[in-house]
Amino acid sequence: MPLFDPLVVSSLMVLASNGDVCKMPKPTEITITPSTQKVQIVNNQTLAQMQAQKTDTINPHSFNGVSVTQGFAQGKIRMEAEVKLDSEAVYGGRAGCIWYESINVKFSIDPYIYIAKEVYQDLCMRKAVLDHEMKHVNVDKQVVNKYSREVGRKIFDGLEQRGFIAGPIRPDDYEATAERMRQTVKQIIDLEMKRMELDRMDMQGLVDTKEEYDRVAAQCPRFKITDEMLQTSAGQAYKRR
Repeated sequence: MPLFDPLVVSSLMVLASNGDVCKMPKPTEITITPSTQKVQIVNNQTLAQMQAQKTDTINPHSFNGVSVTQGFAQGKIRMEAEVKLDSEAVYGGRAGCIWYESINVKFSIDPYIYIAKEVYQDLCMRKAVLDHEMKHVNVDKQVVNKYSREVGRKIFDGLEQRGFIAGPIRPDDYEATAERMRQTVKQIIDLEMKRMELDRMDMQGLVDTKEEYDRVAAQCPRFKITDEMLQTSAGQAYKRR
């Protein structure tokens, strides 16, 4: 699994159609930083309790197949964006110029892997399930790496089309213009985040195949799930299909 690649994109010196009045002192710096927290292993739920957990996994088994959740991976991809603007008065203060000084976007993943108590107590099955769930964690890393690059490019391209600097503008329009500049960056990022979530679902679905589930189960033939393991505290048993 490749390490995260922090991405730094410096904008070209782009001037609005204002002659030589508005000039940026230096190019805008666009920095995209992905990171991941240490994987947390949670094993405080029984097999019976784990069957009540809702996941995004699409069951690859047929409607008559066996379906028992032994573990699952969970984690959110968070994004924080900071847009810094700078400005300069021109025409003796009767107008001004506003430009993007820097744009910093941070992606972070906080991965959790849940493994049922009975599974965790079996060394063979613990490793088999953990290895499978780590595939999901690694997919999230791949997704974040991919979209760190995409977000950086989209921000640059989007602002290059519109201009990295605005002005000359009247003082009364400063705040509204600055807010539009911030919102433009937010809209570009939000659109990419929506694309990322759809791509993430597709990529995660490629991990949960029937062949993969069969491969995991075949590693530990001595491990058997009994009806007693699926018995709830209320005395009800989950049906094994």
